[in-house]
Amino acid sequence: MPSFRQRKKQKKMNNYYDKQGLPISMVEWENLFEDHEYRIVKQEVLENGIFISTVWLGLDHSFGFDDKLKIFETMVFPSEGDYNDIDTLRYSSLEEAEKGHKELVKKWSDKKIIKLKKKNGKRKSNKRG
Repeated sequence: MPSFRQRKKQKKMNNYYDKQGLPISMVEWENLFEDHEYRIVKQEVLENGIFISTVWLGLDHSFGFDDKLKIFETMVFPSEGDYNDIDTLRYSSLEEAEKGHKELVKKWSDKKIIKLKKKNGKRKSNKRG
């Protein structure tokens, strides 16, 4: 993976990265992003109904708070189809993303989600565990 200085210099020219953290063009990123098999690292519904999704983003989501690219993300949702996220982690590499996905599965496997009544048309979730 490129060093922080190399990436900082590249950032002026490029904002898109493949799964190996190598710079790619916007057109290459668009093609890869549309490929669900490439984009989705792992998705699963736990026994308690919680949906966990780990994906390649291809854009740096570190927002300047970290020296490393953050091009993968795991999000935890109350259920599949309810996309009010309740936990999120971002990663620099595919290996970190796969490990982080497993850690969030372990963390959320024994949690219970209590569905609250809709307020202003939105349902809120409360995590318990």
